[in-house]
Amino acid sequence: MHLDQFNYHLPEGLIAKHPPQNRTDARLLLFINEVIKHKQISALSSVITENDILVLNETSVIPARLFGTKETGGKVEVMLEKLLKIIEHWCRLNLLDQSKKNHLYILCMTAKHFQQHA
Repeated sequence: MHLDQFNYHLPEGLIAKHPPQNRTDARLLLFINEVIKHKQISALSSVITENDILVLNETSVIPARLFGTKETGGKVEVMLEKLLKIIEHWCRLNLLDQSKKNHLYILCMTAKHFQQHA
């Protein structure tokens, strides 16, 4: 197995933006007989057999979704995508209202955020 096998296109609609309210509603990807199927995690016990391989992803990440307010009062959502320096990130902005270029965005992270993820 090569690391480059893990580089693939993932459609935006398949990326979970928020966890489900009910954990059993979480999505499950099945790869059976060279076919990809999508189910809910609650179906796991009905599809897994003693000869199957179960791969768990137990990685943890910092909270990367920040919500802010523009100087006009409009809302903005920021996804931290890459740490450049300790206080500098590469971000993606999702503007939650009509917006123009060159606006000042005000984001606030409390000391609690930094203590949890230092």
